Amino acid sequence: MKDFQFTIIPELQTWSNEKIITEFIKSGIKKIAYLVSTSIFTQISVEQAIDEDKTGEFPYKFFDNEKSAKEWLVKN
Repeated sequence: MKDFQFTIIPELQTWSNEKIITEFIKSGIKKIAYLVSTSIFTQISVEQAIDEDKTGEFPYKFFDNEKSAKEWLVKN
C-alpha cells in the first residue's frame, strides 16, 4: 500500500499508467487498494491518475484509512 500525500501532475499520471500499471499486470497483482489523503486536491489528483488506466485488468478502490483498505484486499 502507498499513502499518497501529494498531487500528481498530468505528465506523471501518463507515466504511471504506461509504466507502473503495466508492471502491476505483469506481476500478477489481483487488486489494489490506494490510501489517499483527506486533502480534496490530492484525492482528486490521485483518483484521476488511477481512473485513466483503462486496462481493466484488476479491481481497485480508494480508501482514507489502512484498516479498511486491508479488509478489502483480503476479501475474495
